[in-house]
Amino acid sequence: MHWATGFHLTPRQVHGLEGADVLLAQTAAETVIADKGYDAQARVLEPLPAQGKGVVIASCSSKKAARDYDPHLYQAPAI
Repeated sequence: MHWATGFHLTPRQVHGLEGADVLLAQTAAETVIADKGYDAQARVLEPLPAQGKGVVIASCSSKKAARDYDPHLYQAPAI
């Protein structure tokens, strides 16, 4: 299992997706596990599978249809 392998500094009070756009494009990870804040179709959920990567992100409660994900992997402790 790989852990975070990089970082990207952003100005204060910027949503995490701003840094994620940079980091996700460069990640060597086979699977990306992220919280509901990264439930963004065009910025995360479409590009990663197109790169052959797995995505484990629970759907935001505002979504009409919940997306399938591995709840055990999603809830695995981050060390």
